[in-house]
Amino acid sequence: MIVDTPSTLTPVGSQIWIDKSSMTMFSMDVKIRELNVSQTLTVHWRLATKDDPNPRFTSVVLKPQGDMVLRDFPFTVQTDPLHEHECAQLQLAVSGSFFPNREDPKYFDIPNDDDDSDIAEATWLVLEGKGQAMTSDADKAHLLSSCATVEALLMQQAMPTTMDMETPP
Repeated sequence: MIVDTPSTLTPVGSQIWIDKSSMTMFSMDVKIRELNVSQTLTVHWRLATKDDPNPRFTSVVLKPQGDMVLRDFPFTVQTDPLHEHECAQLQLAVSGSFFPNREDPKYFDIPNDDDDSDIAEATWLVLEGKGQAMTSDADKAHLLSSCATVEALLMQQAMPTTMDMETPP
């Protein structure tokens, strides 16, 4: 499972405002819950945009952290794919059985044994702009309409969540 860090300002499923003109990257931090404390995991993340809904992804190995069931996972996201005043979706996927050495975007969230129980996913809406308080209602409407995946995310956000903000495996 992918869960929020205790003091996060960007809970799983939330909206993140990024002003691309003032930053080239932004930091994220989640916890990965894995009961098999000796299993090495692989983490994939990417920014999907309306122009590129299936982009290349970053892949890193997350080694066991002692006997900890919850592993810290800080990561950095480049703002290059963001388009001015448009919405994107930050996608994160974790598995112990991703296809090795497969960089093709179609393998972003597919375990090599088709075991649906061996994957956890989380998403965030990333809105490019100066921020919620500094964006007009018309610009906000444009932002939401620019996100090809907004309906799926809004449905996910409407579902009840647990106290840990867990995402289903």
